[in-house]
Amino acid sequence: MIQAHKKAFEAVKGVPAEIVYDQDRLFIVSENLGDIIMTDYRN
Repeated sequence: MIQAHKKAFEAVKGVPAEIVYDQDRLFIVSENLGDIIMTDYRN
């Protein structure tokens, strides 16, 4: 996810002031005491 964001920001030659995700479950599987478990983008 981070790599995809970096590539997108490079493509548009900028970084937004704020990013709001409507469906964060697409990125985050679970949170365990502050440790965020991200989805596996390779699936």
